[in-house]
Amino acid sequence: MAINENAPVVARMTREVHAPAERVWDLITGINRWPSWNPAISEAHQRGPLVKGARFRWKAGPGTIVPTLESVDPPGSIAWSGKTMGIRAMHAWTCEAQREIARL
Repeated sequence: MAINENAPVVARMTREVHAPAERVWDLITGINRWPSWNPAISEAHQRGPLVKGARFRWKAGPGTIVPTLESVDPPGSIAWSGKTMGIRAMHAWTCEAQREIARL
């Protein structure tokens, strides 16, 4: 999924996680468990296989979003897009293994 570099808001962040990339992949793709490690998310629900075109639901603050998975490439990347409160959002995670560290 290509990010629109001309969008009104574009944000990037890189984190190094001291865990194997497979463990990090399990955390970011375990959508139902997002509230257990991300305090900003109060609800997250995903049913069925984690495949392109699948939909899931999550809530953070006053906003609820029902995004569509745009790409799923285990264990390297996952991306989704959706709309909440009149804003179209796109999010992509890329996970790279580097020795015992995963760069996210």
